[in-house]
Amino acid sequence: MPPYLTRYLGKYGKALSLLQHRDLRDEFLRAVLKGLDPKAIVLNYLRASIENSFHALGAFHAVRERKRILESRMGGKEMANYDKLISYIYYRGVDLRKVMVSGREGSNADGSYRASGRKKIEGIAYRLINATKAGDKVAFMDTVFRVYMSAGQEIPSVFVEGFKEDGLDFETIASSFIAGLLGQEETAKKEGVK
Repeated sequence: MPPYLTRYLGKYGKALSLLQHRDLRDEFLRAVLKGLDPKAIVLNYLRASIENSFHALGAFHAVRERKRILESRMGGKEMANYDKLISYIYYRGVDLRKVMVSGREGSNADGSYRASGRKKIEGIAYRLINATKAGDKVAFMDTVFRVYMSAGQEIPSVFVEGFKEDGLDFETIASSFIAGLLGQEETAKKEGVK
């Protein structure tokens, strides 16, 4: 086992238990043990989140742990450097989801069909995941800009970070935002608790 992985597992190994999808957690760990970038597993986790929004938080944790592992691999002693920024991006997706879901029930008053907010988010998420997988920053940013404009929201400046050489990489920014976009609605959480 390489020293960077030993250092990561010693400090953050328990965080891998936050990846609730057992099969994807095993794939993630196997890829990491082989010295591979688990980017493809994170994207699969995001696809699983489209089908079941319960897994979106696990996808967020997979994004964060991937970045920590990459930092450890590059010799970074402080692996949690980007945790706050990754969380900030995640919550920008959560905020956008709340705006998009509120007021969209699924049909208009005149009886015509109108896609619910969740269906619209799922379609956007597929587009964003495909752009991320292809590494197409332009298509990703075009979609993000259009979604923010249609929601009447201001576009966070953090998305410009994906075009810089230092800081967070494009895949981390994109995956974290998509995970926030796909999370569970608050009402669904409250109903499940009762």
